[in-house]
Amino acid sequence: MPERFKNKIEEMGGSKVVRVIQKQLFWCDTTNQNNRLSIPFKQIENNFLEPEEKQWVVDREKPMENVKLIEPCLNKVTEVTLKKWKMSSTTLNLITTWHKEVLCNAANQLQIGSTVQLYAFRLAHNNNELCFALVNLDLVN
Repeated sequence: MPERFKNKIEEMGGSKVVRVIQKQLFWCDTTNQNNRLSIPFKQIENNFLEPEEKQWVVDREKPMENVKLIEPCLNKVTEVTLKKWKMSSTTLNLITTWHKEVLCNAANQLQIGSTVQLYAFRLAHNNNELCFALVNLDLVN
């Protein structure tokens, strides 16, 4: 994880950082119609959900709303929804404001083919709240 992101997470009071996924953005991640960042179960690198969250989101298929996401530009924290979708394979998705707030923010420089890393972290001061940070590797390399 780039140092700038570590610093931002620390500023927010975050800890327990784990990388969730590294992937290239595909067409389906960049269209307004889909309005989602897909996180295929088979590509998740580390368990990032607490047992209660897993039961809520994965088992009961209830969305987890108002999850904070540090955008790649680091200047903005947006609230997204984490939701399970059954497609050809099961995926988690970041939805709601993904396209309008994150993808369309020119400072994030996200497009088809961008390589991104998604990290999960916790805010201990706020009941161990789940948050995410999205790194655009094309901006750091």
